[in-house]
Amino acid sequence: MVVGGTDTTSNSIEFALAEMMNQPEILKRAQHELEMVVGKDNIVEESHINKLPYLHAIMKETLRLHPALPLLVPHCPSYSCVIGGYTVPKGARVFVNAWAIHRDPATWENPLEFRPERFLDAKWDYTGNDFRYFPFGSGRRICAGTAMGERMFMFLLGSIIQSFNWELGPGIKHDLSEKFGIVLKKKVALMAIPTPRLSNPKFSSFLNMDGHFTSGPLNNDLLWLSGSHRGDYYFQNPDRDDGILRIRRGDQDFWMHLNSNPIPENVMEFITLAGFGGIIQCGNRRLDRALISALVERWRPETHTFHLPVGETTVTLQDVNILGPVFLLQLWAWERLSGFAPETVNNIDFQKPYGARWRSSLTYIRTASHVLSAYRSQLHSLTEDKFNWRPYDNVFNLLPGICLSGQASWRCETYLICWEIVEPHLPSRVMRQFRMFQPVPVNTLFGEQEHRRLHKISRTSGRNFNWLQKHNQYVLSWVGRHNHVVTEELTDSCVASPEYMQWYLPRTILYTIDPRHHQPNQHGFPNDGGTLQMTWDIMSQIYQRSGEDFIRDMASQAMRYGQVEHHMGYYPTHMSQDPVGYQVPLVPQSIRRRNRRQAQAQNVDPEVQAEPVINSPHLSSMDHSSGNQLHSPSLNFGEVGLFKSIIDYSLLPQLNTPPAPGFRHLPDMRPPRDRSLSLELDMFDLNTSMDYTNKDNDNNDNLATRRGRRQIRRPGCGTH
Repeated sequence: MVVGGTDTTSNSIEFALAEMMNQPEILKRAQHELEMVVGKDNIVEESHINKLPYLHAIMKETLRLHPALPLLVPHCPSYSCVIGGYTVPKGARVFVNAWAIHRDPATWENPLEFRPERFLDAKWDYTGNDFRYFPFGSGRRICAGTAMGERMFMFLLGSIIQSFNWELGPGIKHDLSEKFGIVLKKKVALMAIPTPRLSNPKFSSFLNMDGHFTSGPLNNDLLWLSGSHRGDYYFQNPDRDDGILRIRRGDQDFWMHLNSNPIPENVMEFITLAGFGGIIQCGNRRLDRALISALVERWRPETHTFHLPVGETTVTLQDVNILGPVFLLQLWAWERLSGFAPETVNNIDFQKPYGARWRSSLTYIRTASHVLSAYRSQLHSLTEDKFNWRPYDNVFNLLPGICLSGQASWRCETYLICWEIVEPHLPSRVMRQFRMFQPVPVNTLFGEQEHRRLHKISRTSGRNFNWLQKHNQYVLSWVGRHNHVVTEELTDSCVASPEYMQWYLPRTILYTIDPRHHQPNQHGFPNDGGTLQMTWDIMSQIYQRSGEDFIRDMASQAMRYGQVEHHMGYYPTHMSQDPVGYQVPLVPQSIRRRNRRQAQAQNVDPEVQAEPVINSPHLSSMDHSSGNQLHSPSLNFGEVGLFKSIIDYSLLPQLNTPPAPGFRHLPDMRPPRDRSLSLELDMFDLNTSMDYTNKDNDNNDNLATRRGRRQIRRPGCGTH
């Protein structure tokens, strides 16, 4: 009822305001009535609504001339009948043309004119008993939200005309033409300029929210790289269509070769023993670049998590172990976001890794595929019941041993290392993925300087480099990872606590697309998720600021229906008169490289130079040597304790290693050292013959440049 009444109410208010602006004397009379009842320096409250007969007449006249549903909802007779000499068969689909009935000249004098005075005699109502006027329907199928729609229309329309004077922008003419559909809309959106009327500015602060609309965060103590995230650019430039990432793959020839040259069974046995059988069993899949792009826009390198409206989530070692390493992000999204996942045709083979179930035939009958705006919209409007926090519970006992072999590491706070890349593994931020209570994370983050130092490391000119020595402290953290297992109280509910959401919402980037932006006659799937999110933001402010119990109860009930109770918490709105959050344009990779070269030539730290303001990202995410990168080791560790579950495992041998960096604030839970088991890291020099170049690729145009052969680098993840 709440979601269905959102666009109908807003469309009706838009028609009402347009009609009043077309006849200024009606607007002035309505404002005069509000001044007499509400007062010049007061805002509209619920108690005022029943004392505003002329505003009621404006609403009734608006719904007469522009009914929200011009054909109402379809009806279907349960038996054949004759009406006016016409036979209506049983089961026929019946549409009632309320739009034409409300304009019948036999009933209404000058039916095409907007005249609220015709409803001042209280003759007409919304009960549907009079078939000459029934904007909400009639009979048993009458709209269930009539009372709520009437209250919201009166409250919102009264508030905006009480607080502001309205006029059209320069060069804009009145256009009251309609766009026919299931829901009646204005063909051309109303563009009006408000001027504050209230003499006391504190009353207009809530309603005059369009001065500064920020995507977030409202509190910058967590996302200190805000302004350089990929989603920030598209919030500031919503008309850009270059949002889909260019994803480079190097495995296509491999899978094509396997299709024409199947692996013999005796060879497959050795591949399985070596631990690579799961990769072959998972097989090749077509990448959904739009899905991956939408997720990357939600990635926050400071916390190493995806920031969704329901909280933080990420890919953990549990997902890697169960799904396998092939197409991990796409399979992770399919498992946890059921609205994104296709349907599998074949049954699950529990002799293979769980991720192999997506290799069967898939059908996209009920889900979108390869549509970026559809994914953005769903992520914007995501609620708790649409995210699967524990997708493996029902199949956990059926999984093969290879999917459970690393259980001891699933909740370890440690580092993941791949050559020059160092990534933090932070399960303490996503405890709901482990069926545990999610507390407010402790902010023990790396600062910006350490973040940039780690992400300036590159394999360029790193031939025969001793990465083990370079990352010695992080390797020690991985070796001792079982001493840093996080745990919380087990819970059957994955709904976040109010305390967590009150902490999280002001610190996240809530909007990746500006909900105020509407493209006329947009081609393709409309991205309306941000508009719905903004509606909850407004409802939250109504709940917080209204002094009327009825209004608060109505807002509370609406948010419960929408599964967004966490918005009832007391936190600042993203619509404000004051600038909040960072709104910094992104800097393309080419500009960053040029700045670094110039700084190196002048022996100046490139991070000190001011970066120019530009207006294009150019998808600058394919270089790990850039200043801002996806894999940010932002440490945010919660309580650490021993692994308290049914899993039985043995700890690693006692190691002669110092505590890992980032865990110095935690108690040293290692057992007493045994000198006989000390670890000599020098024995494990894995780089004595490491060479990243390939002589066979010298003639490959994709790997060679004008400067000659260069080393192969991993592509970036697409956040900067």
